[in-house]
Parts: sequence; C-alpha cells; structure tokens
Amino acid sequence: MKENGKMSKKTLVIVSTSLWIMLALAACIPGMQPAPTLSPDVIGTLSAQTVTARLTEIARQTPAGGPPTQEPAPATPTAQVIVPTESIPTATTVPPTVTAVPATPTPSIPCDAARFIKDVTVTDGTAFTPGQTFTKTWRIKNDGACTWSADYAVVFVSGNSMSGPSSAKINASVKPGEMIDLSVNLTAPSKTGEYTGYWALRNASGAIFGIGSGYKDSFWVKINVKAADTIAYNFADKGCDAGWKSTAGNLTCPGAEDMTNGFVSKVNGPNTESGQENEAALVMAPSAGDGGYIEGRFPNFKVQSGDHFKAVVGCMASSPKCDVMFQVNISVEGAAVQSLGSWTQTSDGQIAKIDLDLSAYKDKNVQIILKVSNNGKQEDDRVFWLLPRILR
Repeated sequence: MKENGKMSKKTLVIVSTSLWIMLALAACIPGMQPAPTLSPDVIGTLSAQTVTARLTEIARQTPAGGPPTQEPAPATPTAQVIVPTESIPTATTVPPTVTAVPATPTPSIPCDAARFIKDVTVTDGTAFTPGQTFTKTWRIKNDGACTWSADYAVVFVSGNSMSGPSSAKINASVKPGEMIDLSVNLTAPSKTGEYTGYWALRNASGAIFGIGSGYKDSFWVKINVKAADTIAYNFADKGCDAGWKSTAGNLTCPGAEDMTNGFVSKVNGPNTESGQENEAALVMAPSAGDGGYIEGRFPNFKVQSGDHFKAVVGCMASSPKCDVMFQVNISVEGAAVQSLGSWTQTSDGQIAKIDLDLSAYKDKNVQIILKVSNNGKQEDDRVFWLLPRILR
C-alpha cells in the first residue's frame, strides 16, 4: 500500500522475501547453474534496486487523480549478478639447484722421476757364455720437474752386479721430457744359470729414485748364462760332402757361377744384402726356368738331445732382383723327405735367422737337405746360407 507517495514497510518486506524465494527456486531448477553465494552487502544492494524499480513502475501506471482500480502484474525483477573474481596464483620460476663439483686436484710432479722406455741392447733372457762381456743400455725418460745434471748417475741397487760398476755418471744434461740412453759394461757370471741385476738413478745430492709408481722401482738386466755351444756339424765347411742337383741334373761342387743350370760354392765373408759378413757361407743359385731349384743332400748325421740347426739366409748384394724360397728338409732313417720349414726372401735388406730344434730325432740318423727354389723365374737369384751348422 502506498502511504503519502512512499511504499509501506509491509510492501518492502514482501518484495525482499520474494527475491529470496526466486533465488532459492533458481538453485533447485535442473540444468541451471547455482547462483553464486552472495554476501549480505550484495543482497542489500539488490533489494534496494528492486524496490526502487518497483516504485518507478507504480508511478508510471498510476493515472492522475488517484490510484487505479486494479494493479497490473508486477514486472519480473532484474538482478545484476556479481561473479566474484577468484585469485589465480602467479607461477613462480624456481631456479635450478646447482651442485658445486669439487675441482680435481692436480697431482704435483716430483723433482726427480724417471720412466723406462725400452731395452736398447740385451733384451730379457739374452744368452751369454760364462765370462762373456757385454754392454747393457736402457732408454730412460726424465719424467720429473727438474733437469738432470751431469752429476746424476745410474747406480747398482741389488741382485747380481755382473761385475759392473757401483755407479756411473750420466755425463749429460737431461731436461724434463727428454730421454737418454744409459749404459753400463757388464760381464756374465762364470756359472751357468739365470741372473738379474737391478739398477736405479741417483741425483746430485745422493738421493736414489727410479721408475714406476712413486718413482721408486728399479729397472734391470736379465741374462741367461749357458755353456758355449759346440758346433757338431758345419755345413759350409762340408758343403761339397753333399750331393747337389738342379733341374739340369747333378752339379759339381764347388761350381763356377752358372745362372742357367745353378751352382754352389763356399765363400768366406760374403757381401750380402745386409752388408759384409765375417763368417763362411754357402753361396748358390737355383736353375733358371719355371720350377728351377738347387738342393744338396748331406750325409747321415746322428742327432743328440738339444741339437739345433741354425743359419742365416738371404740374397747377395749383387742380386737386386733376387726372389727365392729357402727350405730345410729332413729324411729320418732313409724315410720320405719331410719339411722342417721354408722362408721366402727378396732383395729388400732383410735377412732371415733359422733356428730348428732337432731334439725330436734324438738317437736317429738323419739327412739334412738344403734347398733353394726360384719363385717362377730366375734372373739374378744369387743367395747365401751363412754359417749353416748344427749346434750342441
């Protein structure tokens, strides 16, 4: 009811109650989104807005002179929905954790340190006869931080001294990283057996140092002392005791040089592809043509335990086109010929050392057969067997 142009308190209560009812119904209707929860202040504002709108509408519909006989249906109230803004947290970039890696300490280089490089002479196990003299040489590198002066020395530490000096000055200046060959003159012991001598270095102040971990290890010389070998059979001296033949048939020994039919002769101190030699040799050439060869079959020889056939073979210096194959064959007790080994040689400055153990034929009579074949043709295949022998 309107009293003096104003809405009564009763009307205001009814409007507010209606608004609450409409909001509650909206929350219960399926498919509708539930209204956001409103604070009391927001509800008060909405109620005031609704009342004001209603009074305006009544004023427009009231004719001049008095109230209408019938009120029109109230307009649907208009509500402004305030959607609360949610606070969105701001992403925070977390810096990666960096773990400090402790630096690897640089090992300090000692003043005096050495490294073994190689044996220049007398490799481990080299054989010597009792009382034989020799020179042992090691190649050593200065692995330390200090320069070795001429007063540094190589010194004997332990083992067998082999009649060597207790110390020998290096008589040189060796800077860090440089190498030096250190030598001592030694003598093999008088008794057979294996011997080892240990050596190290000494600085100018008398402190000993060496090689290996901590630079405290020694370098060494190892030898095998054996009784002097006896030459049981010398093939160069007895070369013409053999029966020689080639594709041309039987050959005379010694023979004049014949590059067609082949030849053989003894030569003292031959001039070989590796240089001038001092010992005696059998010098020969195979016959010419395909399959050309030369061979000599020596008389029966009774083998004893430990016997070895030894020789050095190669091309003569006068035969730059030499290309041959050496063979050592054997016939045991007159049986079929067997091969003990073969070695191809060309004129390349390289010679071959032959060492064959004959112990398997102990107490048996054997014939040794020395053979040289041309490799398809013969141009200047002059070759040598240097000091061919059986050692016992």
